[in-house]
Amino acid sequence: MQHTQAQINDSRFEHSQQYAIDVRDSLVSLVNNQLRGIDNNSGIRLRGQTVARIEDNLIGNSQGSAVDASEVSGAILVNSRIGNTPEYAISLRNAAPLPGPLTLSGNTLGKAGKAVVRVEGLQQVVLDATQRPDRVVRVNQVAQTVAPSALRCVQSASR
Repeated sequence: MQHTQAQINDSRFEHSQQYAIDVRDSLVSLVNNQLRGIDNNSGIRLRGQTVARIEDNLIGNSQGSAVDASEVSGAILVNSRIGNTPEYAISLRNAAPLPGPLTLSGNTLGKAGKAVVRVEGLQQVVLDATQRPDRVVRVNQVAQTVAPSALRCVQSASR
């Protein structure tokens, strides 16, 4: 999908050669889908000025990352089950820092060959705290006077 608005609900994508869902410069909502057996790349690819909400999805058995995003200023990924991928469960890479946020909440992130979450070039990430499910942690990039890639926790609040 490119330059479009789309909603994909309750669908199954199995045994794709490249990407099950490939989105660029679009507004997309992906709810309660199953994506399995992606042979050569990632389950979901998000690029450019895309706004994405990914909720209640099952993404597994991809050869790349389950969700691979680049040059995306922000996305919401909630209540999804992701696993059995040789790369990252969720990967978001930007060449230049963008404001975000990337919001990860209520997801089950399982077996990944690399880290379950990789984020580069995004100024704000919101994720569930792993030890206390009733807490949310907000992470912002620290100013460049400190180590360029340093992050600090700026807020922790009850829901």
